[in-house]
Amino acid sequence: MLVLLAGMEAKGWRMLSDVARLFYPVLCPGCGAGLLEAETYLCVSCMSSLPRTDFRAGGSHAAARIFHGRVKFRSVNSYLYFRKSGLTQTLLHHIKYRGAERLANRLGMQFGAELEAYACPDILVPVPLHTSRLRQRGYNQAEAIARGIGSVLGLPVVSDLLWRTGAAQSQTKASRILRWGNVSEGFLCPRGTMDRKVHIGLVDDVLTTGATLEACVLALRREGYEHFSAYTLALAEH
Repeated sequence: MLVLLAGMEAKGWRMLSDVARLFYPVLCPGCGAGLLEAETYLCVSCMSSLPRTDFRAGGSHAAARIFHGRVKFRSVNSYLYFRKSGLTQTLLHHIKYRGAERLANRLGMQFGAELEAYACPDILVPVPLHTSRLRQRGYNQAEAIARGIGSVLGLPVVSDLLWRTGAAQSQTKASRILRWGNVSEGFLCPRGTMDRKVHIGLVDDVLTTGATLEACVLALRREGYEHFSAYTLALAEH
């Protein structure tokens, strides 16, 4: 009897959910279509259309080559290509400006699943937001991505190892030199008791010229850290 009642109750909730979706549909952030009940955060069409890079985590590829002669990373990887007016740009717009923290976390989980086959860092450190930008946005998208990756790989996320000292200007149209000037003095690493031999995986949303991640590494090196990898949700195609 209890099993029967439980089944009837579950069926009733499903019906209410279906009615709610009819009048208040949950929309796919990629294309705007209504999501089916089984589609949690992206529709099947957008999921299959994600422009994955399929980079090897330790290989020489477009993302890794950005840092040649600049910063020595053990591994560099990006999950998706970022193309102007493309699907990745649309998703990142939702993540950065429409509070889609759950989407950032889920994409981070998918990224983490692709990294499982490779050697991992000891900790994940998201590129920090300045406090003013954090208040405005409500959360740090790099941290949400990192927590998604970490949940799959079983890695801790250390969000206070780096501080951002200035609110970064928009980097979209800046030259490489200007980008470097915008971020080179923007990070500090507070002194702490963490082992300086720890392998740090830096996490950010988009890799463009690499100036932000390079500045993070320099700040960490000033405090004696030596081993780094870099993971970004997307790589901007030049």
